[in-house]
Amino acid sequence: MPFDGITIHALTKEIKTIIVGSRIDKIHQPENDEIVFHIRHDRKNYKLLLSADSNLPYFGMMDVKKENPVTAPMFCMLLRKHLAGGRVIDFEQLELERVIILTVESRTELGELTIKKLIFEIMGKHSNITLVDQDYKIIDCIKRIALGVNRYRQLFPGITYLYPPNEKTDPRLVSKEAFMDSIVTGEARPLFKHIYMTYQGLSPIIAKEICIQANLEFNTSQETLSTEDKEALYHAFSVFFDDYNEGRLKYQVVYLRNQALKDLTIVDLSPYQSDEFNVIYFDSAIEIVKEYYSNKNTVNKLLQRSHNLRKTIQGKIDRQKKKIQNLEEDLLFAEKADDYKIKGELILANIYRIEKGMNKVVVEDFYNNNEPTTISLDIRLTPSDNAQRLFKRYNKFKTAQIKVLEQLEKTEDEIKYLEHVLLSLEQSPDQNNFEEIKEELILSGYLKNKQKEKKKKKIKNDPFHYQSSEGFEILVGKNNLQNDMITLKIASKSDVWLHTKNIPGSHVIIRAYGKEVPKETLKEAAMIAAYHSKAKESSQVPVDYTDVRNVKKPNGAKPGMVIFSTNHTLYVTPDAAEVHKLLKL
Repeated sequence: MPFDGITIHALTKEIKTIIVGSRIDKIHQPENDEIVFHIRHDRKNYKLLLSADSNLPYFGMMDVKKENPVTAPMFCMLLRKHLAGGRVIDFEQLELERVIILTVESRTELGELTIKKLIFEIMGKHSNITLVDQDYKIIDCIKRIALGVNRYRQLFPGITYLYPPNEKTDPRLVSKEAFMDSIVTGEARPLFKHIYMTYQGLSPIIAKEICIQANLEFNTSQETLSTEDKEALYHAFSVFFDDYNEGRLKYQVVYLRNQALKDLTIVDLSPYQSDEFNVIYFDSAIEIVKEYYSNKNTVNKLLQRSHNLRKTIQGKIDRQKKKIQNLEEDLLFAEKADDYKIKGELILANIYRIEKGMNKVVVEDFYNNNEPTTISLDIRLTPSDNAQRLFKRYNKFKTAQIKVLEQLEKTEDEIKYLEHVLLSLEQSPDQNNFEEIKEELILSGYLKNKQKEKKKKKIKNDPFHYQSSEGFEILVGKNNLQNDMITLKIASKSDVWLHTKNIPGSHVIIRAYGKEVPKETLKEAAMIAAYHSKAKESSQVPVDYTDVRNVKKPNGAKPGMVIFSTNHTLYVTPDAAEVHKLLKL
């Protein structure tokens, strides 16, 4: 729901009280599609950020700490020319649309006062920032849109600016009669879709919330509504906007129980009032935007940074799988080794019948019911030397077979390890985990250490902590280094160790402290192990468990790789909601 019309309206009102009447001190463009205004107000410095990023467009009063390019981009230079030193005289939203307008009064080089408007359209991949004069003639925009891109609406210098097309109604101005009439009998679209497609500023989740407050199923077809249903829906709709207009707002950022960022909202939403979510309340729209987008940007940057790492790991996995194909072909060839031994023995058994210079001999194969078989011979060798030549091939292929089997096992272990590293990146996408996984890959020899000269900061990255319904602490490794740590260093010998059977996943430890672990705790820990594995979306996942004393790490084994014995197996189906309930924040 981030940045629907009503959230933008609340944020715009708050920012307006800070920047209107203030002067623009500096202007920077740290990214291709991002503008930062430094504004001085009431002896304090503020930064107004406008980001037209296609994947994450937003604006707000942010604590931006980015390096600016040595040479300012052309659009930034243009803004400095027209807006730097100017006074902000208005900051408004276009009705409840996702369009904001920054109006600035500034002087020309000749000292004349002029009015310029900076129009920011927050529209996903079509987001844009456009500078216009007081007659709405475009001076320039951060992304130019030519005729070949959009026939209805072009954005480039010299033409008149047109606002994005709008066919929706401002919900603050709609009468009861107009609301009731808008629900057209005969249209079969879902009720919540009708609401957010008819009225400005409403996201699908807000439309669903209005339906919930009216005690109506949001997927109900609008053509089936009775007059009473329409009355109930209008009542919920009007109450929602009465609360909104009166400022009865709840500024909140929503996280999943695993601490992953989910949403921001300025009203309470029923879907988020469950144990699956963790809702944190703030005092203003500015604060929730700062909290949400600071974290969202961090996650996005981390995903971009980890993309190359994931690509590198996947490339290594693909190469190992290709190697397995080649080894299996070699193994099939090496399995013919016994044929050479048998032929050598048959030559020796029939040596009295063979003379030097023969190119082949037909003999009875006593290994195969005395069936006649033809053996090719080298005419340059004696019968005995022909037999020895076949025995040498036998020994060569037999040795190769052993080595190929060893290589197969080693390569399969490499694939398992690398698949677990990929899983670790997906399970916990945070900066500390990313850095710890990089350190692990450097230690394992998969990556080169490019920072040997620099002193590394100690990474603070704790494992996941859960608590069973019976009060037992459960630890889960986020990566292979943590798996080794919790299994080999933190856990005591009487604790219980769990891992999905033959499936990449995290080590899980139940801290028993000498007590017997109840069946329910064991089942919950097995579900957590299945949830933190590649079989997260599967059912009846096998999970092995045993005492930690039975888990050993072979010499030279890679991080996270262990062997174990005396184990039992549980079959569980992961339930995300149940797992999140047990997570200790």
